[in-house]
Amino acid sequence: MFGLILKDLKNVAGQAIYYLAILAILYVVAFLTKNVYFYAGAVVFFSISVPVSAIAYDEKDGWDAFALAAGMRRRDLVLSRYLLCLFVALFLFLLSVAFCAVEEMRTQETLAVFLAYGGITFLVSDFLLPFVLKVGTEKARAAFTVMIVCVLALGGGVAVLTQSLPGGALLASCILLALGVFGGVVSYYVALRLYSAKVF
Repeated sequence: MFGLILKDLKNVAGQAIYYLAILAILYVVAFLTKNVYFYAGAVVFFSISVPVSAIAYDEKDGWDAFALAAGMRRRDLVLSRYLLCLFVALFLFLLSVAFCAVEEMRTQETLAVFLAYGGITFLVSDFLLPFVLKVGTEKARAAFTVMIVCVLALGGGVAVLTQSLPGGALLASCILLALGVFGGVVSYYVALRLYSAKVF
C-alpha cells in the first residue's frame, strides 16, 4: 500500500512545485490578512486534485490493467486513492497549526473554519472519487465544475455561519467533519463495487 502511494506521489511530483507555490502564496496571504478562508479553500481543491492527477497518469500509462494482471487486488488500488487524498489533506491542514502562533487567529472561528473545510474536503472526495474511478478523469470533467460550485457554496455557508453563530458554527463544523469521515467509508465501498465491475 505504501508503495502505491509513493508511486502516486512520484507521478505528481512535477505538479507539486506548482501546487506548493500557490499554497505558499495563500499561506502568506492568510497570515497577512488574518483570514484563513483562502488557504482552507485551496486545501480542498489540492487534496482532491492530487489523487485525481495520479489517476490520470495511471490511465495514460495503462497502470491499472498492468497492476491487475500482476495480481494486485482491486481493493488495494481503490484504497490507495483514498489514503492518498487523506495523506495530502492531513499534511496541508497540519500546516495550519502555525496560524495559532498569531494571537488574533487563535480563535474559535478559525478552528470552526478548518474543521468545516476538513469536512468539505472529505465530502468532495466521497462523491468525486467513485465517479472518477468509474468513468475516468476525462469523462469526469463536468463533475469538477460541479465540485467547484459546491465548494464555493459550502464555503460561503461556513463564512456566514461562523460570523453569525460562533458557538453553533463550531458544532456544525464538527458535524460536517463527522459526515465527511463517515461518508468516506461508504464512498470506499461504493467505489470498490464500481471499480470491480470495470473492464480494462
